[in-house]
Order: sequence, then C-alpha cells, then structure tokens
Amino acid sequence: AVTLSRSAFPIRLDNAVVRFRYSSMWDNKAFPSKKNDSMSMEEGIRADIDAMMSCALKSKEEEIKGKLAKAFVVGKTRTYFRAGALEFLEANRLENGLDAPAMNIQRVARGCP
Repeated sequence: AVTLSRSAFPIRLDNAVVRFRYSSMWDNKAFPSKKNDSMSMEEGIRADIDAMMSCALKSKEEEIKGKLAKAFVVGKTRTYFRAGALEFLEANRLENGLDAPAMNIQRVARGCP
C-alpha cells in the first residue's frame, strides 16, 4: 500500500503550508473557491486549496482513459502531488510570485517613490 501510494502521489504537504506558500499563484476570479458559510474551517481551507491548485496546475492536467486526472489531491489535512507537480509550482512561484513583492520592498528600502 505504501509503495502504491508513493508511486501515485509521492509528495505530501500540510494544507496550511500549501495555502501559505502558493496563494500568490491563485486567480480568485477565474477559479473561485467553493467555500461557503456552512463549512467548517478545515473544509473551507480544502475548498480554497482545491481552487488554488486547479488554477496553478491547470497545465499539468492529463487525460487518462477519457477522464481528467489532476496533478494533486486535497485530503483532510494534507495535499498530495503527482511527480513533477511540486517542482512546477516552485519554479513558477520563484519566477512569477516573488518578484513583484521583492521589488516593492527594495524600492521602499532604497527610498524611491
């Protein structure tokens, strides 16, 4: 069972870590969360992460035997990623997600308006 789960989804991260680390890659308008007021906090976080990862990993989706296979699965406490999905996220996060805030911090630190 362990070998099988490791082969399908070898990378696991806590939901709180995923939400904090990759929230900058989420387009709320294109991929809205299915969270509502009747959900518990954990269910709301799972709904947010599902929308966030659907947005960020849209290009990594594959069609297998007529079904759409996502590059991730959101569990109760962890998010599971297929091979290559986390590397894709990290590369995009460093490339696109952190440049703008870093430039704003540098601009303020240097005293430029």
